[in-house]
Amino acid sequence: MSPKAPSKEGVPSIFSTEFLLSFPISSKESLCRSGKFPLTICFPEQDVINNTKRNIFDMFLAFIKKKKLNNLYNKIIEQSKESCFFKKLEFENSLNFELFKLNLIFILWYMKSKKIEERFLNFIINKFVSDLEAASIESGFGETGLKKEVRKLVKDFYRSLDFNINLINSSLLGSKKSKIKIMIKEEYKYSCKNFESLENYYKKNIKLFMELDIKDFWNLNFTFFID
Repeated sequence: MSPKAPSKEGVPSIFSTEFLLSFPISSKESLCRSGKFPLTICFPEQDVINNTKRNIFDMFLAFIKKKKLNNLYNKIIEQSKESCFFKKLEFENSLNFELFKLNLIFILWYMKSKKIEERFLNFIINKFVSDLEAASIESGFGETGLKKEVRKLVKDFYRSLDFNINLINSSLLGSKKSKIKIMIKEEYKYSCKNFESLENYYKKNIKLFMELDIKDFWNLNFTFFID
């Protein structure tokens, strides 16, 4: 048997024809256009094993990511009900729904801007919709009324998502401050009194997520700005 030729780093080793011929005839072989044996021979069984390992590894990574997304979702909830948020912004309820939606949208906007896989954005949104459904059940909605209520809340969320993405993009494009203020006042006229602080909240958190490293995001090394 001919020895294996030395290989450089990153370059596949080259095998002699004699070495190739030593493989069992039952293995799947393919010829190159010249009619000679290729440098490698494909074993279907090995491909199956490699694909299985790759799939298991991908599933494991997805599991880890989803676990982190669960922690991320809980972080949004916890920070959205901090008392300092409501004192500063003068929102009316503890865990005000509008503030929670806003923080959630900041996260979704960041994930989208970093081209994080769509399935992970959908995971967050589906978790949010499930919580809406659970909250509606606790509020006493029956089966018929539940679907209608959840549909209404989800529709409102996507409207809010569209509004906030538009506002964030307008801010990044350097739109006039007066336009941003008008947009904020119109959107939060029933849930917030301190529009100046809310405008500042937008600015600082947009800056936060613009500068946030992806590793810090997955490790939850960030806090929503309030000052």
